[in-house]
Amino acid sequence: HLRDMISPVAKASVQPVVDAIAARDARGFLRAMGRIRDTHPQDSPMLVATWVGNAAVRWLHAAALKGLHASEEDLASVLGVHVFVYRKTIAPVLTRWSARDLKILLTRTARVTRAVRQGSIDPWTQLEVQYLRLLKA
Repeated sequence: HLRDMISPVAKASVQPVVDAIAARDARGFLRAMGRIRDTHPQDSPMLVATWVGNAAVRWLHAAALKGLHASEEDLASVLGVHVFVYRKTIAPVLTRWSARDLKILLTRTARVTRAVRQGSIDPWTQLEVQYLRLLKA
């Protein structure tokens, strides 16, 4: 069962969606979503929401710690990543996203997850609209 979930993730390549959201790049987000939608139209909304949610939790955690004026080394240590990884992947997100916006991102991710689990008619549209509204803000 787990193997069935991992395979679509690898094929769908969700990371470009996460990267586009991290960069607040609406155009890149739509391109990445289009690629996923063409390849795996069935299970991907939940997978995208899961990946975005996991990344957003990490970013929000970093934003909260940064608010305590911790050093980059301390932040990286608490987050369980190397300082280089923190500087290259997490720190740039914190310059584009406020803690408030990250909370909104998590709320919208939860809405999408709920819509998929409740059998919404078109979770793809909900996913795209929820994220685009925030990316355009």
